Amino acid sequence: MKAKFDNIEYRGSIVKMGGRCHIIGITKDIRKKLGKDPGDIIFVEVEKDEEERVVEVPKDFAKIMEENLEAKEFYEILSYSGKRKYVNLINSEKKAETREKRITEAILKLKDKVKL
Repeated sequence: MKAKFDNIEYRGSIVKMGGRCHIIGITKDIRKKLGKDPGDIIFVEVEKDEEERVVEVPKDFAKIMEENLEAKEFYEILSYSGKRKYVNLINSEKKAETREKRITEAILKLKDKVKL
């Protein structure tokens, strides 16, 4: 979904909270831009987002997936947020050695069809 919080644009997801209730989380960054705190009132506009959401796969991760087609096939059927979780796991590490370990772990999880 796409939303505007007092004219600050946001692209994200709604979350079902049981029953018929859904919520949209407002990040700290947006609250800071708005100058708002939890509990403050804001004007919200929401619309359905029909644009495709694409996760940019790091080159080192993509290369290893090309060598592990079973892992790649499972990765490809994951939702946008499922793909993003794998990429964030890898991108959150800057040390080459630890990053390589995370890529190896990710490939093993993908082969085992694990959703993060």
